Amino acid sequence: MGGVLSTNNDTLILNLLTPKNDLVIPETSFIRFSVSGTPITVTGLSGGTDGKRIVIANVGVDDISLTHNDTGSTSANRLLNGSLGATKTLSTNDTIEYIYDSVSQKWRYIGGSI
Repeated sequence: MGGVLSTNNDTLILNLLTPKNDLVIPETSFIRFSVSGTPITVTGLSGGTDGKRIVIANVGVDDISLTHNDTGSTSANRLLNGSLGATKTLSTNDTIEYIYDSVSQKWRYIGGSI
């Protein structure tokens, strides 16, 4: 995985070290990313089911870029970041929320602090 994984009830804590395609997330609703040393990119999240919501928080010191419809991830794991299709960048203490849409088979951006 290129990092450390721990879980606490509905919270997933990841210490990311490298870019992530198809990042595996267990049954959880809250992910705390801790990135230190270099900014990283996440191109998609696996484990989507219809209506599943996920909140991601950056608790590290470096940025996390969440790329729009990136071909680095399997189609069903990709992130749709709104009509502009822009990359969403989480700085320290930023949060973002996605919901999984099983019709389009993608994670849809629905809000956040950015």
